[in-house]
Parts: sequence; C-alpha cells; structure tokens
Amino acid sequence: MVKKLASLGFPQVHNVNEDFYAVIESGDLPQNDVLISNPPYSGDHVERCLEFCSETKRPWMLLLPNWVAKKPYFAKTLGDASKQVFFIAPLKRYSYWMPPDLVMGASKPDWVGEDGKT
Repeated sequence: MVKKLASLGFPQVHNVNEDFYAVIESGDLPQNDVLISNPPYSGDHVERCLEFCSETKRPWMLLLPNWVAKKPYFAKTLGDASKQVFFIAPLKRYSYWMPPDLVMGASKPDWVGEDGKT
C-alpha cells in the first residue's frame, strides 16, 4: 500500500500493523490528512471506526459493504454528516469470496452465503 500510494503522489503514508484502537486510546496518532481503511466488518469495528472518523473532522475513505449505510448507527454516529457521505461503486456488481475455512461454522458472518459469496 505504501508503494502504491507513493506512486500516486502520496509519499507520506502510515501503514503499520498495529492496534488502531490502542493507538487512538494512547493519543499517539500520527499526523494525517486523510484516513483510508478497510475495517473488519465483524463485531463493532465498523461502528467504532465511524465514530473515530466522525470525531476527527478530517476526510476519510472507508471500504465498506453497502449494508453499513442502512444500519441505525450509521446516521446516529455521523449525524447530519451522514447526508453528505458519498459512495463510489463499480459499474458492474462484483462478488468476492471468503476463504472456505472462515465460511464454515459459527465464524461465518450473516451476510456470507453458504458458498462463501457475499
């Protein structure tokens, strides 16, 4: 990701494998102009990430499934700003598959079909 963004003219990228929430809690956030993330869709990660984005008042781009915008927490968390969010989507629908070992059993998210398609 660092090399790709640098090739697009963004040479200062913080992309470190660390606990995002622990960094927020510590108050040791790196200087940033924009947050780009693909948060986990499980648990309360999406809601927590949106809360952070809403509080920072800085631009953000999140890779999220479309059902997130219909969740009650989306409008509640973002307030009036939820009406200003815009979405970018491909012209043709695409599906991705979860690895088979994640599709089986209790770990399978509700939005994933038995075949692993989302």
